Amino acid sequence: MHNFLLDFVEGGVRVNNTYVDPSFAEPDFYEAVFYTLLQEKETYLDNNPDGLGIVPTIKEHPKNLLKKELYKQQVKLGHWYKPWFINFLRPCCVEVFHDGKLIFTDSLDCKHKLVQFDLRPENEKELFTWMNAIEKFKKQMSCDIAVKNDIVHNSTEFDHIVDVKVKPGEDFRQHYLGLIVGRFYLGDSTDSPDPNYHPDGLKDKNSLEIIEDILYFNSKVIS
Repeated sequence: MHNFLLDFVEGGVRVNNTYVDPSFAEPDFYEAVFYTLLQEKETYLDNNPDGLGIVPTIKEHPKNLLKKELYKQQVKLGHWYKPWFINFLRPCCVEVFHDGKLIFTDSLDCKHKLVQFDLRPENEKELFTWMNAIEKFKKQMSCDIAVKNDIVHNSTEFDHIVDVKVKPGEDFRQHYLGLIVGRFYLGDSTDSPDPNYHPDGLKDKNSLEIIEDILYFNSKVIS
């Protein structure tokens, strides 16, 4: 019998299918299909009358939730598989098939769960920028926040945002989703940003854009 689990603890997604019932002949491989979920939204102008006249406002209305296939991979029975493309928060859905039959599906869902941020800023000003973005993210996702950073750990400045403080170097693994925010490169050169963390590069990006690469890259479509 199959027993699959999605694991987002290390900042990507891993598919675990370790459970094996020896009385049932399992296939050696399953096919896992990874999708990104895109929220299509519609913007429109809403004219609201008040005591001073007509006040136009722009509103958004969610439309379709689109599912775009990213990658297919055979997942060997009893092994983890971690795809290369999800080190940032790209809403992710996984479907597992055997002989063309869908046998498992699950999606990334942070609501009412603990999300850990391992923050590696260049300076304190950048840390404050990132914490402001995380506060907004917390409200949007209705989730709890853990932060691994020495300044946050030794300060009360961000206690209204942070639910769990993690010491740098501590192997804390009680979170649902783990995300690392910083500047990452391929090898020792600073000329080649790691596309797993910076899908469209680092050139001319400010501190807010750095964390938005992690939080929101390719997560919605505005029409």
